[in-house]
Order: sequence, then C-alpha cells, then structure tokens
Amino acid sequence: SDDLRAGLYSFDLVQKRAKRPVGAPDQKLARPVTKVGVVGAGLMASQMALLFAQRLQVPVVMTDLDQARVDKGLAYAHSEIDKMAAKGRVNGDKANRLKGLITGSVTKDAFADADFVIEAVFEDLAVKQQVFAQVEEVVREDCILATNTSSLSVTEMAAGLKHPERVVGFHFFNPVAVMPLLEIVRGEATDDAALATAFVVGKTLKKSC
Repeated sequence: SDDLRAGLYSFDLVQKRAKRPVGAPDQKLARPVTKVGVVGAGLMASQMALLFAQRLQVPVVMTDLDQARVDKGLAYAHSEIDKMAAKGRVNGDKANRLKGLITGSVTKDAFADADFVIEAVFEDLAVKQQVFAQVEEVVREDCILATNTSSLSVTEMAAGLKHPERVVGFHFFNPVAVMPLLEIVRGEATDDAALATAFVVGKTLKKSC
C-alpha cells in the first residue's frame, strides 16, 4: 500500500541520515565536553540530565528557580537510577557514581566551568532569551549554548547575545531516554564548532541526529 511504501521510505531515509547527517561539519572541529549544565529541573530537564550523566560520564548540574524544584529534579533522576539498579542494568557502584555526577543549584554560577549548557525552560521566546543572557554572563566564551525548543527560532533566541555563534538547537523528543531522534538546528549565526560539538554529543548520547 502507499502507506507502507511511505513508512519504509521514511525509515530508510532516517537510518541513512542518522549515519551521515547532511550539513554536519567535520567532527574534528568539535570541542571537548567535560561538564554539562541544564537550565531547568522539570521532567524533561531531569531526563536530559540523567542521559548526559549516563552516556557522557561527566558532571551534570541542573538549576531552577528555587531549591524545591531542584530537589524534585534530583529526586527523579536518582529514582530512575535506583530502578536501573533494581533491574540489574547497573551495579551498586555505578549507580552511586551516576548519582554523584548529577547535582543541583539555584544559581547559574554553577555553569562557570561548563562546556555545554542546554536550556529546557518554558516554551516562550522572551523567557529563553532572558535565560541565555543570564547564562552568557557566567560561562566561558567557548561554552556551547543549546536550546531544547521544539518550535521557536534558534536565530531569534541568539540574536541579543554577545556570542550568537555558539547557540545551537538540540531538541529531544519525550521520553528522552527512549526516543531515538535528536533534532539539531543551526541558527543563522551558529558556527561550525558549535554545530560539530552538538553532533558529536548527540552521537555519544546514542541518538539519531
């Protein structure tokens, strides 16, 4: 049927593109990522924090507006690690290591030594622009700023920043751990280093970028 043919075509296309993404710069341009920051500690942000810790094996810090939200995000990540341990997917030592990698803060100063910061806040352009402006004040000049937006313009989000070239779209699908697709979006100013870093990180997360 036409539906089956379309489905097979789509599947084949996604598989090919995942192996050789069109427009991806040389991965040698990618910067090393030794610490990740996540703006937000809601369900999506907590799932992302857990995946980054699991796959990249680097420290991950979540921030939110108050300690209660941060604690809730950490509790979710830790409970998911406990579930993995209960199913035998990780041993006790690895579970403790993973928990130790994920921390929380109510101040964005925690991102000062991060290499990659992703925001997962309310889907509102003004809110996201404000978040990136605040993050830019504390991070290094070579830190990549990623947005998990599903519909807003990455170009507009970066427009008011001192370094719009380091902003890249990095959109996960829910649930983060299960859905294989990761949408990487180049804004008008995004440079090759930021884009290459996004693709390498995505591949390390075992996603189809």
